[in-house]
Parts: sequence; structure tokens; C-alpha cells
Amino acid sequence: MSPMPLLAFLSSAGLSPRRRGMTLLEITVAVTVIAVMIAVVVPNFGPARLKGQLRTSARNLAAMIRYARGEAIYGRHLVKLRMDVRNGAYRFDRMTDGKPASEREPDAIEPVEMIRRLHEKVYFDRVVLYEGADKVRNDIVVLEFTPRGTCTPATIVLTDAKGKKMTIDVFGITGAVEVYAGEPPE
Repeated sequence: MSPMPLLAFLSSAGLSPRRRGMTLLEITVAVTVIAVMIAVVVPNFGPARLKGQLRTSARNLAAMIRYARGEAIYGRHLVKLRMDVRNGAYRFDRMTDGKPASEREPDAIEPVEMIRRLHEKVYFDRVVLYEGADKVRNDIVVLEFTPRGTCTPATIVLTDAKGKKMTIDVFGITGAVEVYAGEPPE
């Protein structure tokens, strides 16, 4: 087939052999379809992100508890983890001579306390200490870790803005930490 009949066929079908650009109407329709798809999909990411923040907060707190226990054992110090229940923060203190790092000489070559916060939409629902009721003052709850690897047994429940909960159990004799979704079984 020669090129001339092909050009004649294309022009009779209303098609130009040259490539056409998109019209303003086609661009408007494409943008509208994309906008509708985004409007449907994006709101569904909110709850998933909130659930991720709750899970991340629980895992970060559990990691800090494990770290505190490891520091107590390997550093042969008393270590305290202070949880500010009202403000959603927690702090690691390595105790030396009965004092946290912030109260010792500034020249000491030791790490200062590590202060962490829960995500902004996650907060402490409740913290239950199974021994050491004297370790709770003004919404500050203290878990103590000894060089032998024992710690204050506790159950910590975190909740998010939607009411979802995650629980962290800390076992006193072994120092083991368990994290799971929901509230602790009765």
C-alpha cells in the first residue's frame, strides 16, 4: 500500500496524519477524575495513620523500657524510667550515687537523660504498678531497673484519639516486655 491511499483514508475518517494535542475540555475531565479519586482515597488514610501512631508510640516506649533494663544490667547502675502521664512524655535516667544525670556535675562524660514524647494524638490511658505505690507522685510514674535485671512490674495502656488501645506489660522478675493491641485481660 502506497502512502497516498493511507493519507486519503485517514483524512476521510476525520483523522489528521499529524498528532493532535489535548483540548481544554479533555484536560478538565482528566483533572476532575483525578480530583474525585483523591477525594475518595485520602480520607481513608487518616485512621490508618492514627493506628500507626499508636502502634509506633507503644513500640517506642517498649524499646525504651528494654533499653533501660539493658543499661541497668550492663552499666551496673540503678536506672529509672519516669513517665509523665499528664503530658505524654517519658524519660530515661541513669542513676549514679543516687542522682540522675541532670543533677550531677556538667563535666561528667555520661549521657544525660533521654526524653521522649508520645505522638500528639496518643496518650497514657492508665499505668498500673504492681508494687511500689510510692513510685507515683504528681502524675509521674517511675519504673526502676536494677543491675540484677529485675524491674518494677507494670501494665501501661496507651490510647489514641479514636479510643483504640495498646498495652505494654512489664514483668518484674524477668524484665520481659510484651506489647499487644487492646486492653489487658482481667
